Amino acid sequence: MINIDLSIPQWLIKHVEGLTPECEEIYLVGGAIRNLIRETEIDDFDFVVKTKPNNAARYIANQCNGDFYILDRERQTARAIIEDGERLVKLDFALINGGSIEKDLAMRDFTINAMAIAIPFDNRIIDPTGGIDDLTENTLRPCSATSFIDDPVRTIRYIRFLFEMGMQATAEVEDFVKQAVPLLARVSPERQRDALLDVIKVANAKAAFNEMRKLGLISRLFPGAEKLPDVELSLPHTYNGWDHTMHVIQYSQQFLMELDLAPSLSEIHPRITEAIHRLVRYHDKLHSFFLDDISSGRSKYQLLILSAFFHDLAKGIVEYEFKEERKKFPGHARRGAQIVKDWARKYSFSNKEIFYLESIVRTHMKVSRPEMIASDTKNVSIFRFFRRAGDAGILTAILHLADVLTTYENALDDARWDEALMAVDGIFNAYFFHYKELIDPPLILNGKEVMELFNLKPSRKVGELLALLQEAQVSGVVSDRQQGQKFLKELVDKQEGQGL
Repeated sequence: MINIDLSIPQWLIKHVEGLTPECEEIYLVGGAIRNLIRETEIDDFDFVVKTKPNNAARYIANQCNGDFYILDRERQTARAIIEDGERLVKLDFALINGGSIEKDLAMRDFTINAMAIAIPFDNRIIDPTGGIDDLTENTLRPCSATSFIDDPVRTIRYIRFLFEMGMQATAEVEDFVKQAVPLLARVSPERQRDALLDVIKVANAKAAFNEMRKLGLISRLFPGAEKLPDVELSLPHTYNGWDHTMHVIQYSQQFLMELDLAPSLSEIHPRITEAIHRLVRYHDKLHSFFLDDISSGRSKYQLLILSAFFHDLAKGIVEYEFKEERKKFPGHARRGAQIVKDWARKYSFSNKEIFYLESIVRTHMKVSRPEMIASDTKNVSIFRFFRRAGDAGILTAILHLADVLTTYENALDDARWDEALMAVDGIFNAYFFHYKELIDPPLILNGKEVMELFNLKPSRKVGELLALLQEAQVSGVVSDRQQGQKFLKELVDKQEGQGL
């Protein structure tokens, strides 16, 4: 028995119990029951109903001033997202499978998720598959031999449960997963995406990706990534393409773990600890920045890990060449940016998330170039960097630190690490403390004035001139309207003289 009143918000109990006349039967199911037993916080509540799941989710969203989404029209599943203090709570509603709650639970993925409580809440757990015993014994057991074939997205959810709770899977599970992986194509991209992001949200990301590779999930979820283990990298690189990517993921997670923004890991590299100390004055700013999600329920941390996965993926695709006895992969950042952009579109990420992913991969090699550090070029270089990367430049900077450390590992000397830290410090300083001076200074001439000055109509040309004017302001070349007009006139005269 559990005390529902102490574990579930009263507003949720009130509104869900009020749905009983319309939905006929309602049950709280799955992970919420598991967390009630384990006495851990619940952010996601899954309900099954006899009728009208979409109406139920819409009603809750309306009553609580939340957001409403249709998740799967064919399966009739819908979601309400509610703000409860400082946290977001997800409530998913779906139809009861099989005609009864017992049959519904028997068709679920793992026994620890095949438990239910009837509504109105009565504190009695319905547990036909022995989930309570398996939870007590820390055993991850599928509800049936066909569990993964019945719903192949469970192959990804399996990874999540392995790492979220550190459970021990029964012996046959790996074979069941491998048999079902080829069937993932019949699962909607959105469900695959959500399951993958759930893994990143809770797991040791490097270990989780390695486990997915072992089970054949990587080639299904990330076509082309299966080539990375065969990509040999020359000195100063320490690893092959796959292991390099995994270590960049690991060090990115370690950096944000130290700011309480990522799942905890048992170890942290001394260089990451050093970076955290050197950049201490940005901790509060970074914390606020990362807590400001791009899309509801999906975090910048998850996008950072995905960007780290994709940052060198194109090295398995582009033709390499040798330059000064070093293997180079010309254009791999640009090609990788297009790959991640196409991938994110397929998996229905938001436009802003796609911009983040594409921008980070495209700009990940630019952070500690000499012009980003030299005093006479730094400001303009940082301005140009953010003009291309936008807010995603903050994530790019963190990825770059992980990339530099992974490339050199034990051969990394203090001078090269200082160079990377100086570049990241400059990026953070400009963004968090001098945004209106170095990233987006107020223009001394607006678009209308520029069009009147040169008799132009609204066009790309006007935007280009404004960007160059803003850059001139950052560099100190111009500081008032008169200087701005003179600068632009000279620039346009020069362009016309060159036939541009």
